[in-house]
Amino acid sequence: MHVERSEFVQVSRFVAAFLVVITHTTFYAAERIGSGLGVWHFGEIGVPIFFAISGLVMVLSTTRLPVDPKGAQTFLLRRFVRIVPLYWLATAVKVAVALAAPAVVNHNHFEAANAVKSFLFIPYFNAAGEVRPMHGVGWTLLHEVFFYLLFAGALSARLRPVIWVPGAIVALWVVGLLIEDKSAFVKVATSAVNLNFVAGMVAGALLSSAAPKTAAAATMAGCAVLLGWLVGETPVVVVAFCAAVLLLGALQMGRVAKPFVALGDSSYSLYLFHPFIAPALVVLLGKKLGQPPAVAVAVTCLATVIACHVVHLLIERPIVRRVRGALAARQLA
Repeated sequence: MHVERSEFVQVSRFVAAFLVVITHTTFYAAERIGSGLGVWHFGEIGVPIFFAISGLVMVLSTTRLPVDPKGAQTFLLRRFVRIVPLYWLATAVKVAVALAAPAVVNHNHFEAANAVKSFLFIPYFNAAGEVRPMHGVGWTLLHEVFFYLLFAGALSARLRPVIWVPGAIVALWVVGLLIEDKSAFVKVATSAVNLNFVAGMVAGALLSSAAPKTAAAATMAGCAVLLGWLVGETPVVVVAFCAAVLLLGALQMGRVAKPFVALGDSSYSLYLFHPFIAPALVVLLGKKLGQPPAVAVAVTCLATVIACHVVHLLIERPIVRRVRGALAARQLA
């Protein structure tokens, strides 16, 4: 079942990224033009949804991989091609901006050691005490890479990732509850946000099994209600999303949704590059052109989506294609 490439999942990728863009744009407006709009924090839910999608896709896209060291190597190479080159480019841009125009960088100023750690996905505490790389939004990739390493470790040890990785994530989270002084790496490894990968993996396991999808979706929806009663809104949205994937994952969205499916393809570019585009645009519109804050935020969000889709078409796709080709040629040599 190729639900990981379904139109529903692709649209969900775009929606998750766009929610983050809206939240960040309202933050830029509040910080840089004093918009008075406040920060729309609900959009932060886009990140847990991204993690759930990642857990789902990792399960469904690796069903045919051998559960051995060769399978682990193939898995890591695929993930390297997909996330690392564009992230390195975004980080290089951030480093260049921080060196050339430090006054425009409000957060994560340049330090050589931290720049190296950022490129290598090594967690560290920044000056504000946060676990964030030079390119701030890259904090999510620290969790993604940790998840990939757990997944590859299970494959290499000839263990089924769909069983062992969720167990490891839950166990680490429990251990983290008992530790007060945590290093940056331990904070990443024991974070509650990693549980969103587990939700996605559960949905992926149910989709790839013979279990009735409607019953599985109803069970997950019930879990969402229970979680909402126990711990709040974020788990509700994530588990409810997983229930929706079970019911709608194979749904073809129709002609009207086609542009949003295409934007789902560029969601990674949108996530990585919107912090370079949105702050400048909202300042230009709100301060230089005197547009009302709500207009400045709305136009910035829409223009950022378009600009980042261009980045996807002209930069991300060619880079991925070339890196994949180079790795394939090296394996054949």
